[in-house]
Amino acid sequence: MLRMANRIAIFIILCFSFYFQFCFAQENITITTYYPSPYGSYRELRVQRLALGENYSITSQYCWDGVCTNYIDDDSNPGTPTNVDLVVEGFVGIGAYSIPQGTKLYVHGPATSGFIGIDGDDNAGIRISKLGTTAGIIELGDPAGQNNLRIRSEAGRGLDLGSNATQGRLFISTNGFVGIGTSTPSVRLHVSGPSSAAIRITDGNQGTGRVLTSDANGVGTWQAKLTCQVVNAGGSSQSASVNCPGGTVMTGGGCRCSGSPADGTEDLLNSYPSNANTWNCSTSSTDRHVAAYAICCN
Repeated sequence: MLRMANRIAIFIILCFSFYFQFCFAQENITITTYYPSPYGSYRELRVQRLALGENYSITSQYCWDGVCTNYIDDDSNPGTPTNVDLVVEGFVGIGAYSIPQGTKLYVHGPATSGFIGIDGDDNAGIRISKLGTTAGIIELGDPAGQNNLRIRSEAGRGLDLGSNATQGRLFISTNGFVGIGTSTPSVRLHVSGPSSAAIRITDGNQGTGRVLTSDANGVGTWQAKLTCQVVNAGGSSQSASVNCPGGTVMTGGGCRCSGSPADGTEDLLNSYPSNANTWNCSTSSTDRHVAAYAICCN
């Protein structure tokens, strides 16, 4: 009986031994790798440097250094290997599966938020972001502090340039009106500011007492203020005329009367310029005398 039990135990051990040997013999694993990178999904991937593109995948023709047909190089310096760690031959889309034609970098984010930021250790840089669903903003400087430059657009409005995060300084409306210090320009150029410093125009001819004068084409320059004088003539007869002296321009004139009609009726007084430099006066009453005067300026 004991011998029978031993035989049964030996048989069982041999069966198990054969079974495990058979199973282990079938557990051959073959791993095939692909160069330059295996296909698949990775939780983490680290590389020393990376080149993306149809041509860059041909390692025998494009290399970082060494000997090959072409280098992965800078277009501005052909033949010299690049020293950057990431090179993209084609187009880059972030958050987008298709990009506009000819766009090298396209970023797509949520409908109401999201931005692109480029800055340094001091947070100074460039920020492009959205404001709700109808506006966008471009900031150059420190987004957390005073912005050096801010360009923003809003639906139904124009271009607003501001010197800080909240106030606009220069506004261009949708109809082309420009406002300085105001976001509601009502004319082609609308300047709003303190009365002591609203506008300053310099052309080299500015000076105390000078006036801004336009030519026939609307071009304004600073000119000396006009000096005017009143020139009188006549006063002893029924007619008189006065001429402005040379080098001056007549800007106006008039008449003065002395005496009164003997019959008490009103007489006819004529007052008019006969040319650009002469003013004439006359009366129909023989009892009155007239004097002419002209305003002459230079």
